[in-house]
Amino acid sequence: MKKEDIRQIYEDIINKSALPIDIVSFEYNPKSNSLWMELRSTEKIENRENRISDLQSAINYLGRKIIERSFTDKSLLPSVVVDINGIEKKRIESLQTTAHMMAERAKFFKKNVELEPMNPFARRIVHEFLQDKPNIRTNSTGEGRQRRVVIEYIEE
Repeated sequence: MKKEDIRQIYEDIINKSALPIDIVSFEYNPKSNSLWMELRSTEKIENRENRISDLQSAINYLGRKIIERSFTDKSLLPSVVVDINGIEKKRIESLQTTAHMMAERAKFFKKNVELEPMNPFARRIVHEFLQDKPNIRTNSTGEGRQRRVVIEYIEE
């Protein structure tokens, strides 16, 4: 499946649902096999942050289910991030800031640091952000909703 096909799936979801949203950009990152879809609301959305977050989740879920039908090998399935009004970008930047601060704490105290439980997407953001940091290794521990990232200090 080409990225243009994936874009069309998401455009169809938005257009057929009559959501007050316009597509601003759609970018593919081959390194992480991810698509970033930036959207803007054309009307004021009540209870802004929570409502938009729910809307992002719904659009992501529908699109992913449609795309999954085309992939026999789920490991090749691209990750799609839907960002309405920049809220997801702020969330990711906040996760990266927290990851950086906790990695510095692990280095300073030379001890492992456990983050609070996170969903799989948030954990992946932390793992990817810290993957090239010197003296730092990350892994996940726990089960279900209690799964969390552990930032390990390693001496080289």
